[in-house]
This record gives sequence, structure tokens and C-alpha cells, in this order.
Amino acid sequence: MRHGNPKTDLYWKLKKRQKACCYICELPEYEYGKHFDMHRLVSGKNGGEYIEENVLLMCRKCHRKAEGMTRSQIDTVAQFFTGTFIPEEDESDDPELEDA
Repeated sequence: MRHGNPKTDLYWKLKKRQKACCYICELPEYEYGKHFDMHRLVSGKNGGEYIEENVLLMCRKCHRKAEGMTRSQIDTVAQFFTGTFIPEEDESDDPELEDA
């Protein structure tokens, strides 16, 4: 969908990719009641642009939480929200390693 404004076009492209849900909490935009914020992974002050590889759509609450986080940290928070987080096993708790 082309609107003539590159930032608006990007918003609609991301909205389709994210199935119209907040990247972190997966709140649907229709329940949120307004447009999502466009979060830049690399901030504008650090040269981050509004391009597909650098932007995620988020509700305002999640956007505030995501400020200053890396993509990896944001993905971990999103996994907690969606219940898909699987913590890495701590090898120090492995009984087979105690005898080594």
C-alpha cells in the first residue's frame, strides 16, 4: 500500500509483517485504539534511520520499556510476554558435570 510518505509506507509494511500487533506484548492495534509507535533499534541520534531493518512497531508502554535495549534484549522481553522464552540451562546444575 503506497501512501506517498516513506515513513507511512514503512508503518503499513511493518504493520502487515507484525500482523497488526505490538512487537513485544502482541496487543492488537484495534484493541490498542491508536497507531503504534515506531521504535528504532539504532536511535536517530546514533544515525538510525526509519528503514525496515531498524524499526519495530510497539504500543507506547512497550516502547518506553524498549528504549535503550538491543534487539536481542527486546526479543527476550517479547518471549517472556508471549510465553515462548526458554531459559538456557545452567551447566553448573548438571549432575553429570559434578564428577568431572
